[in-house]
Amino acid sequence: MLTAARRLIELAGDSTPQELDQQQDVKEVIMWNFMVLGEATRIVPQAIRDAYPRIAWREAADMRNRVAHGYFSIDSEVLHHTIHNQLPALIRDIEEMLADPSLPDTVEV
Repeated sequence: MLTAARRLIELAGDSTPQELDQQQDVKEVIMWNFMVLGEATRIVPQAIRDAYPRIAWREAADMRNRVAHGYFSIDSEVLHHTIHNQLPALIRDIEEMLADPSLPDTVEV
């Protein structure tokens, strides 16, 4: 999750939604990373998800579903907004979780 979220921010850079529409290759890689991010939520044990409710587990999975099932109708405004307004908090929350000494070493996010 963390790698995909960081990659999304890197890929989007300072691009506007309109620029994403013109850079189809970049947009496709962005959508792929949203799918990876959402799929990764499924491998995190429910007990861990319950212990860290501040992390947007459900929202990440929902975005994956939106991309996977609405591939040709994904609005670049939505991608841009999510990357710039929601992913920084998600990254921060995941980093805080990973820094928690009580987190089992076997958890991969």
